[in-house]
Amino acid sequence: MWRSAPLHLRIFIGSPCDVEEERAAAIRVLTELPQNSPWLKNRVTFGVQSWSRDRHPMEANADGQESVSKSLSNPRDCDWTVIILWNRLGTPLPPEKVKRDGSRYGSGTEREFEDARQAGKPIYLYVRKQGPDPPKAPEDRAQREALNAFLASLTNPDGSIRRACNEYETVDQFRRIFSNHIDAYASKAVTRRKLLVTAAWVLAIAGAAAAGALGLREMTRKPAVAVNSVSDGHTNSSLAVSDGQLFLRTDKHLWCIGK
Repeated sequence: MWRSAPLHLRIFIGSPCDVEEERAAAIRVLTELPQNSPWLKNRVTFGVQSWSRDRHPMEANADGQESVSKSLSNPRDCDWTVIILWNRLGTPLPPEKVKRDGSRYGSGTEREFEDARQAGKPIYLYVRKQGPDPPKAPEDRAQREALNAFLASLTNPDGSIRRACNEYETVDQFRRIFSNHIDAYASKAVTRRKLLVTAAWVLAIAGAAAAGALGLREMTRKPAVAVNSVSDGHTNSSLAVSDGQLFLRTDKHLWCIGK
């Protein structure tokens, strides 16, 4: 039976360096799920866009985010963006790299979030719950403050949620939640694609039928040149056309009409 090629989804994963375990867990889920899920097997593949210190070099003539952008596809060009945060937001971008409102990006991760958001692409934000004690080192405190400011920007002044996030407490819990989310997201994408393919086939068949009916009406408008009868029986078959000849099967013979 004919089957279309697997649906390929590109997933961008953005995160600071303090959630490397979660990032590795997400990549494992995206690698293993298409093989382990009965619904997704042979129906979907994932292309993971995630920066790795071991695989992607940092260029000395470019800032960190430019090096990442040269190594990976931009979030706006991917099907889905995953952002993972805990205690850090990341290293601020240079002053000349600003948002549309003129404010400075708090980090490359924030720029990746905004890139996907402005393109209208789905974003799943995962935030690990912070410990009760504030960080002691000045840099860690500054990172916590930057992160909290970013999270605060996701709510409206009245406290209502403007952009939701998914909270978790451990890496194992993140892996389970993320696996469920990606399974549901990919299943919907596969179903949506199946519906689109089916609709395309229906439209193609309907178009061919309409064209055939139009051609038949045009033929019936022309005057008959001659009338011939086949008197050896009756037929319930349709005329078949091949190489300029007409073929008609009756209950006794197969007739060929042509030169």
